Amino acid sequence: MPRVRSAPVRGQMSRAEALTRLLAGTGLRFEAVGDNAYRILPPRTAEALPSPILSEDIIVTGARREIALAAVPRSVAHIDEERLLQLPVNDAYDLAAQISGLQFTDDGPGRNKVYLRGVSDGALSGSAQSTVGIYLDGVRLTYAAPDPQLRLTDVARIDVMRGPQGALYGAGSIGGVLSIESNTPDATDFGGALLLGTETTLDGAAGHESELVLNAPIVPDRLAVRLAAYDESIGGWLDNATTGARDTNTTTRRGARLSAQWDVNREWTLRGFTMSQSIRARDGQYLTPDGPRRTANIAEPYEDDFSLFGTTLRGETPLGDIETTTAYVRHEIDNLYDVTGSFTAFGVDPLAVRGIDKRDLLEIFVHETRLSSRSGARIPWFVGLFYADGQAEYGRTLEDGATIAYGLERTDKIEESAIFGEATWPLTPRLSLSTGARIFRHTIEMDAETIEENLGLAATSSGESSYTDLSPDIRLSYSVSDDLQLYLAAAEGYRGGGLNAGEPVGAVLGPDQPLRTYAGDELWTYEIGARASLFDDTLQVSGAIFYNDWRRIQTDTLVVENLPFTGNVGHGRAYGLEADLLYTLLDGLSVRAHLVVNNASLVRADPTFPSATDNGFPGVPDLAFSASLRYERPLSLFAGSFLAFGEIDASYVGGSAADFTSSARHNPRTEANANIGLTLGRTDAMLYVRNVLNEDGETFSFANPFAPGRFSTRLRPRTVGVQLRYHF
Repeated sequence: MPRVRSAPVRGQMSRAEALTRLLAGTGLRFEAVGDNAYRILPPRTAEALPSPILSEDIIVTGARREIALAAVPRSVAHIDEERLLQLPVNDAYDLAAQISGLQFTDDGPGRNKVYLRGVSDGALSGSAQSTVGIYLDGVRLTYAAPDPQLRLTDVARIDVMRGPQGALYGAGSIGGVLSIESNTPDATDFGGALLLGTETTLDGAAGHESELVLNAPIVPDRLAVRLAAYDESIGGWLDNATTGARDTNTTTRRGARLSAQWDVNREWTLRGFTMSQSIRARDGQYLTPDGPRRTANIAEPYEDDFSLFGTTLRGETPLGDIETTTAYVRHEIDNLYDVTGSFTAFGVDPLAVRGIDKRDLLEIFVHETRLSSRSGARIPWFVGLFYADGQAEYGRTLEDGATIAYGLERTDKIEESAIFGEATWPLTPRLSLSTGARIFRHTIEMDAETIEENLGLAATSSGESSYTDLSPDIRLSYSVSDDLQLYLAAAEGYRGGGLNAGEPVGAVLGPDQPLRTYAGDELWTYEIGARASLFDDTLQVSGAIFYNDWRRIQTDTLVVENLPFTGNVGHGRAYGLEADLLYTLLDGLSVRAHLVVNNASLVRADPTFPSATDNGFPGVPDLAFSASLRYERPLSLFAGSFLAFGEIDASYVGGSAADFTSSARHNPRTEANANIGLTLGRTDAMLYVRNVLNEDGETFSFANPFAPGRFSTRLRPRTVGVQLRYHF
């Protein structure tokens, strides 16, 4: 048994919850050996069982306070490190088949938008805020930008909360929250892991991956540092029929995360962290609709650079437990798009090969402080303060020879402040009421300059958009028994308004959209949910029935002279259900299933929005289903005991609308994946196959926002890879 030091546990709670908190982060586990007796066990190795969907032993932090998963009155999906290591998962995009309601666009790593529960505003990333808040160690990563798609190296847990989380997380969480928590430094033991892997795609280039995780105590039991670094190359598989380039969409991703934690004393800890990641793609991955080829006149490379610096202080005060985090986030994205034949209104020769450069940069400081009741309080509560201050810069440049046919330089100053909190009131021993709210103010100040050198024109524009309101959250939870929980919920999410800029010089915005200012939108969700653990925990089920009422829907698909703008498309509604299931048939054999049914429609289009149609929400299928079968068995041979395992999964995604402004639709698609492997002592080996049947179904993508015409994006062809991981 390793030498382990853990933080003290205080308050009234069950024995299981107390032991879970006591052993959190140590890798140790426990089991009951009598009515009032427990045994501490070393970390699982060959005898590991499937990670549960529902358990009193799992503590969820995505709800802004530590609470057992079985008691959370929200639609939550939880994936721990053990489950992540069972799959060939690189980033959150690879988890779509593992979590019901989780969807992504498919424009390539660093370009993808994430959606939850069908709350989709379209595939284009413009100035509208994201619909899902993405967090790393409590720091918000996304604003008006796609998911940076951080590689999931040395990650302890992922919590996905479906439905609007405006009261807890504020703007940009109108569809839900995806929270990633990395492993914390351990001052008791030196260790780490090394991963090496390679893969090849059918008719494409080879790729490789490597990871290094290193944990080192500096002062035993008091101070430690932890490093996670990675280098990944995704081999391209597309050929460009126009330029002759082969495997043109090869992509690299490199990054590192460094953290240090100082246990100041038994009550206070200080953690500092920093990370950086860069993504480089040689070309895009959209195709012409009639075949598996690219026909862009130029390569369309893109770069995505993300960095983060921050500190978190946790401690105990006479009033309660306090956690305060301050961080700086920088996210820079640079894209080049083929616009040959477009922008003739700016004096560009329609026969000349031209590209437009799109540059986005976000720099923002964020701070949040939360004060929470002590564990075991009769009325659990927390209150918090949030503040964000920064700016977003947007640049567009279309060069026509030695001149700039069209150029836009825009800066948005962003400021957001809020007071928020939640309390849970025990009405009876089994019935509780949670009430939460957020009072917020969101402000954007915009300054922009547009130039058209071919026509000798230039113009400036400016404006301010402010949004102040209250976002409530009400939840009623009833524990029918220790194995069954029911809940009712009504919650609101929101996004602040904004401003448009960059229209052709002399053009007037209005009276129809696009307007200079677009309104904020809000979404109310009403849901009934349940969690159940049956047959001695061998069958675990969670699910919810929901109704969404989404007003003044923001979308970035509005276009003027091939220039994207943002507008409010109208009033939408959706109803549906989601369910997750884990069934352990026998020791080592388990089945998982994930289901979403979603009927979404634009019930009242804004009459000032051009060409709005009731074709459903973009990219939201009426039905999505996935299932997996995993078998693992400990074996003994001459080399000793080891664990052999195999898993196969299949998914179906139904047809969906392509956008809000046309009748175009994506056809249904299917995909299957498989992996097998061995765990022998400290070494893991895995062979995996993605897209086993080599399906070429169409995925959800905006393709080129500046070029008219119909394009499509297809599933990556069959890919075979191998991974070796050594723990030390």
